[in-house]
Amino acid sequence: MRLVSLMMLIVAAPLSFLAADDPPHGEGLPPDTAESPAPFPLGRILAASQENTVVWTPDWPRSMPPDGFRLTAGSAAAITLIMDDGAEYRAAWNSAGALTAFPSVVQGAFVQITLEAGAPGTLKGFAVTGAEGIWTVEFIDAPVPASLARITQGGAVSFAALRHDDAAETWYDPEGTALAHFDTGSLGGRPRLASRSAQGETAAEHDYNSFGAVSRIESPQGAFSALYTGHGRPRYWSRPGAGAPAENLALQWDEAGLLRSITSADTSADIRYAYTLDSKGNWTERREQAMASVFGLLAPQPPARVRRIIAYRQAAGGNAP
Repeated sequence: MRLVSLMMLIVAAPLSFLAADDPPHGEGLPPDTAESPAPFPLGRILAASQENTVVWTPDWPRSMPPDGFRLTAGSAAAITLIMDDGAEYRAAWNSAGALTAFPSVVQGAFVQITLEAGAPGTLKGFAVTGAEGIWTVEFIDAPVPASLARITQGGAVSFAALRHDDAAETWYDPEGTALAHFDTGSLGGRPRLASRSAQGETAAEHDYNSFGAVSRIESPQGAFSALYTGHGRPRYWSRPGAGAPAENLALQWDEAGLLRSITSADTSADIRYAYTLDSKGNWTERREQAMASVFGLLAPQPPARVRRIIAYRQAAGGNAP
């Protein structure tokens, strides 16, 4: 389970420039923390890096295919998605099948994560690339497992202290003032990733179902939730509406594992998908035709397209499987 992986991932070490105990929430906060990158949970990214698949979560954009980084046949060394607006997202695996790059959601935005490996089985750090720029996370006391990370964005710097006893992390500015705290625990016997600001306010929570899939997210962007099929594909999906009540969506998958439609419960939207497949039966292009409510009637929207480039893993002997 991802929670167990995260607990094993993070170990503690003394921090000479920080007090032994976290500062009380809300005390000593600077009036302006713009000199430090806005905190986000490193633990969520570290846990995802321990997976051998890219896991969809309910806070993904609706335009991003839930199965964009999964294959129905063959084994991939890399998968690149090229969105209709030209944005690219990539997942890549090393020769041992471990992820070296994958997309994720940080501060409500879909971003690209690129890992930097250290000695075998360790992680030196990672980069987060998004519309707001690039965050660089470096584990400075030792490769992961580690207890101290330096996070930089442009000229801004923050530090994160990681603890193994409760799988928690606390962010500080360069002067040692607490900025945010993130912890992983359980609620009613179920795993939960929770975060709160230095003022003690809850910023985000991630609940998981019994199969380890994210079932609900409470975040500053709103509430997201999903129910899944027996194959782990999202079947019912609720997400915040744009200045309106939540969107309640139903996803229809065919027997080949392709997403064929997304419809809203109030019939205000109807999206259909068609595909181009390669010789292995994996899709390389997804064409979207959407109908949206206009003046109370469903009207066609401009078509959208997602292209997918798949680099298959080489089989023993040098031939692709």
